[in-house]
Order: sequence, then C-alpha cells, then structure tokens
Amino acid sequence: MTSAPRKDMWSRFLTPEEKAIQLARWEALKAEFADALAAGELLMQHEDGSKINVFGEDLSGRGFPDPEIYALCDELNTIEGICTIQSCSGHRVAYAEDGTVMANGEVVGPTLWAAQLWLRLSRPMRDLVIERGDMLKALPGIERVQLMFADWGDTLDIVFDGLNAGADYADGLRKLQASGRAIREFLKRMEAIAP
Repeated sequence: MTSAPRKDMWSRFLTPEEKAIQLARWEALKAEFADALAAGELLMQHEDGSKINVFGEDLSGRGFPDPEIYALCDELNTIEGICTIQSCSGHRVAYAEDGTVMANGEVVGPTLWAAQLWLRLSRPMRDLVIERGDMLKALPGIERVQLMFADWGDTLDIVFDGLNAGADYADGLRKLQASGRAIREFLKRMEAIAP
C-alpha cells in the first residue's frame, strides 16, 4: 500500500488525524498507480497479478499497491481505530528455474508469497487484538497474526491466503476474497465491542 510512516511523524496509537493523513496518501497512491497503468509508461499488469516495469523487472511485493486488495483495504479503513499502512494480495511468481529437478528429487515450483496486511491500531483496538487475536488466527485462511511494536506505532501484521493460495489466478482471487471477508468480519466485531 504505502511505505511505513516515518517514526518522527506518528504516535504509538493511531489517532483520527493520523488516519486522515494516511488515507489521503493511500488514495493518492492508488491514483498514481492507475495513471501509470493507463499511460502504459511504467508498469504492465499481467494476468497472474504481477506488475512488471518497462525493463522487465517484477515489482510485485515492492510497495506498489495490488489492485486485487484495494476493496479490502478500503473496507478495513472504514473501521474506527484501524488504518491499513501496507498491503499485498499475495503472489505466485514463476522463474526460469521452475520445473528443474533438484539433486534431492524435489521439483522447483513457483515462488509463493502470502497476502499480508499491516494495520495501525488505536489503543482500544490494540487492546482487543491482544485479548482476542488468537480468534483471528483460528479463522480459515489465516496463516499468522502478530503485533509489531514499531517506530511508527503499534501495528497488526496479518498473513493470509491470497493469490498465492490458488491453483490459478481466479482460484487465488477467490481465496483472497474469502480470507479478506474473515478478517473484515472479525475486525467489525472488534469495532462493535471497542470502548
């Protein structure tokens, strides 16, 4: 989504003012990416979801927003006390070595990166995540949930099934949407009980 905020700009817990600044950056980044795609100058979107620049370099997982995760981020950003600051829809990247048989008999397959969200949290939401984060981890499609105490404030890191988890792009998109629904529903329940 966006690069992590500078440590000198943010408080430990998300404030409404910080959220407004971050959301303005998110909207600008989405617009910039859409403009670059439309102009055909910098990036090309491939059928597998990867983003390639004009030099043929794969830019997936390098801070560029994945269009497949826009809707989830936008929905999560409507929840009080939460703001997405990084996002990834997951990737299945094929390399020339794919299909090579290793000395131990293993066959090299595509490199898989799970979907991931970093969410800044208000203090009430952080406290609820500490108390109930195990319930989020127990949901189908959720690989890992951890709380980071970072320079830019307390941040929830969620790793989950995304485009990487499907047999193909369409199946991966269904997995991303299912995992996203589970995350959104959990966080909406936390919003409903937050003080």
